Amino acid sequence: MVTRNNFLLYQAYQNEPKQFWKIYFYSSIACLVLLWVSAGVAYFDIKESAAGDNSIAAIVAKEPTINCDSSCKTQHDYWVNYKAEMAREEDIVKERIVQVKEGRFDKQSEFYDKDWNWFQSELKILNAYKSRVSSFEVKSIRDGFFYALFPAILISLLIYLLVARAAYFHADSIKLNIPPLGDRSYLYLHIRFAILISGLTLFSEYMTSVDAVEKTAFGYASYCVNSAAFGVKMVALVFFGLGAAAPFTVLWGLTDKSQIPPPNTSGSDGRYGVGPYTDFLHAWALWLILAPAVLGIMWLKIYANNEIEFSLVRLLHGAGVAILIVLIVARMIRNALILRNAIRGVSVSENADDKKHIDPTITFIGEQWWITPATIGATLVLVWSLLELFGVSNIVSQLIS
Repeated sequence: MVTRNNFLLYQAYQNEPKQFWKIYFYSSIACLVLLWVSAGVAYFDIKESAAGDNSIAAIVAKEPTINCDSSCKTQHDYWVNYKAEMAREEDIVKERIVQVKEGRFDKQSEFYDKDWNWFQSELKILNAYKSRVSSFEVKSIRDGFFYALFPAILISLLIYLLVARAAYFHADSIKLNIPPLGDRSYLYLHIRFAILISGLTLFSEYMTSVDAVEKTAFGYASYCVNSAAFGVKMVALVFFGLGAAAPFTVLWGLTDKSQIPPPNTSGSDGRYGVGPYTDFLHAWALWLILAPAVLGIMWLKIYANNEIEFSLVRLLHGAGVAILIVLIVARMIRNALILRNAIRGVSVSENADDKKHIDPTITFIGEQWWITPATIGATLVLVWSLLELFGVSNIVSQLIS
């Protein structure tokens, strides 16, 4: 008998992969706890060096200092020179703003003949640049942890779990022949997925925090700010990979070829008896792309808006998850193509009954296989355009800056 006592972790579905939900749960807890430990290490380090106001609020909001030892001297010197250059540019921008404002009423000014729209546009650009230059600083624990890293990790883990769990619920509701995900082969697969996610994330952190020379963004757990906090954060990201890989391993199992139901013309649904399965593929191919994509676009914009020079290496943070999503969606399209070929075989052998049925894969992959990838790509462009139009990501960025 199927019991549904807990949607997230311990429902007793057929071939329920409890070990993966447990791996997800314990790895996620370990990741979040270690992130707190990393912030705590940085907090006590700042507290020891704090002068004057030693209240919790002041220390959490205090800027850490960049170490100037031999391994970090290059980063320190570059940052000091870059900050001085930013200060000079800030003064230039302030002076330019004054000139533009006063030039509108001065007949001798080069700006006197400019129309009102030009003034509005110019001041908007100058004020935006002034805001970015003046915010150039080492991120405090409050800005780097409470407003950025911790919620990003937490929301990501929750989205991955909810998508995988809802997909599993859908698969069980249509009585899909779910394979036994407790096999050792799936455990090995999970380890490989975890290595992919964690490896790319750790490589990105190393390249942007340790190996970087022209580094313009520092956080409380940057290597040259607090190497101990950096080390604890790296361990936390290993557990993040273990936790994030579990839902994707389950989704991988849900797209196994063994689940493809055999089409027949005896079904009453008018879709060769495989309509629910194609609906499953269609729904989760879209959700698996859109749900993480919206999150990724939001955080990409936030990172870009809060750094003077955005490093492309940071894109590796989500590269592992993106690769797994592309592979899983590709498996869904493959299953639909296999099912379409099977339907054509049935329609040829049972031509008399075929007139009552339509090919359900058309709603998913269309007449040509490339229609679904093109549709997904167009949808992502639309999502990006909507975020730009309504300024959602800019609003979030301003809230955490």
